[in-house]
Amino acid sequence: MAIAVICPYCRSAVFPETDISKCPACGTTHHSACWQEYGHCSVFGCPGKVIVPAAKLLFLIPGIVWSLFLLIPPATAIILGPLVIPAVIFCLVEVFYFAYALTKPLPAQVRFRYVVYLLVSLLPIGLAAYKRL
Repeated sequence: MAIAVICPYCRSAVFPETDISKCPACGTTHHSACWQEYGHCSVFGCPGKVIVPAAKLLFLIPGIVWSLFLLIPPATAIILGPLVIPAVIFCLVEVFYFAYALTKPLPAQVRFRYVVYLLVSLLPIGLAAYKRL
């Protein structure tokens, strides 16, 4: 008799004949319906969250706003002025978040993605420092 795996979302057995979804980060098995209902891994603290492809690039918007503010002429910078303070704060929060996340044990694929996110978040900060020199 095979030992059934327990789905962490609904807490019921996951039998081999049922449709399953495995978390890409931690490998935990879920019922496919549970995965779709919850939207990502239901294990507490697991970084295995599936992000909608369009949402993956949303974190770039504050950095783009800040970079544009630094690169465009001062007369046109007035238009972006009110957006810069929230963009700067968001970029700094992102840097601290991804730097902190990288101190935790993560799967190689997630670690690589967080390093890329950290570097992208640092770009506008580096550009700002360069423009100040």
